[in-house]
Amino acid sequence: IGVDPATNVIANINDPRLTLINNYFTEELAESVIAEYGKIDMIMANNVFAHISDIQGTTRAVAYALHDDGIFIFEVHYLGKVINELQYDMVYHEHMYYYSLLSAIRHFERYDMMVFDIKPTPTHAGSMRFYVCKKGGKYSSSVSQAVKTLEIEERSKGFDLYETFQNFSRMLAVHKVELIALLNKLRKQGYKIAGYGASGRANSMIQYCGINHDHLDYLIDDAPAKVGFYTPGSHFEICSNSILNQPDFPDYLLIFAWSFFNEIRKKNTDYLTNGGHMILPLPKISIFPEPQQ
Repeated sequence: IGVDPATNVIANINDPRLTLINNYFTEELAESVIAEYGKIDMIMANNVFAHISDIQGTTRAVAYALHDDGIFIFEVHYLGKVINELQYDMVYHEHMYYYSLLSAIRHFERYDMMVFDIKPTPTHAGSMRFYVCKKGGKYSSSVSQAVKTLEIEERSKGFDLYETFQNFSRMLAVHKVELIALLNKLRKQGYKIAGYGASGRANSMIQYCGINHDHLDYLIDDAPAKVGFYTPGSHFEICSNSILNQPDFPDYLLIFAWSFFNEIRKKNTDYLTNGGHMILPLPKISIFPEPQQ
């Protein structure tokens, strides 16, 4: 059974094995599903549980629909990665919530549920898969060592303390100054610079750091659907990757899609061979290959 509110997504799925419901997963919908199919053994929500404005209502729907011995599995970007690697570019309009283990434990306690296992995944430069069950269910007595270890680690790092997030803010301010200083320095030396990756994450960094046409000439994106459009607010033109094959290719690329750096590097070996450089803004500002002194 697949539930999705996006009509265009549902319309493009043609698989007779699936029962598709074009709606939000609300308590009312959960009731209708239960009435027809009974309690659900496993509910999955990948990269969606951070996007729901009524997260309380959706969690109540999950708790209601789930079998007493069932499992709820959801995957989201992990707050620990955001803090430890300064991934502030993950902060944008689609993301209503940022989950640590401690916050997940507290959230599900409201609904008599618990996190019994976790699994880090590399998606989005650092996600966490949470395995949740009802208290008293057959999985509730077997909390994994991974959960116990991460809970201790998060408390030691102060993920439950306001001061931790104040310090995070201060570290971002330092990063912003350092990145703009590097771009200004390269510009003063006469280098052409373009951005690579016109995503929501790119726009978070552009807006927060105040990156403008004094710093970049344009953005490049591999998605043909974006080419010819402009970034919101900053109004950078989005160009095709083919521009890197032109004689006046940019000297430096600011890799906004830094979590895909290995793929981008391999895809653009000719650019690098011809003398191009890539600026990685996160987790630490660096240049590849390192310029000769």
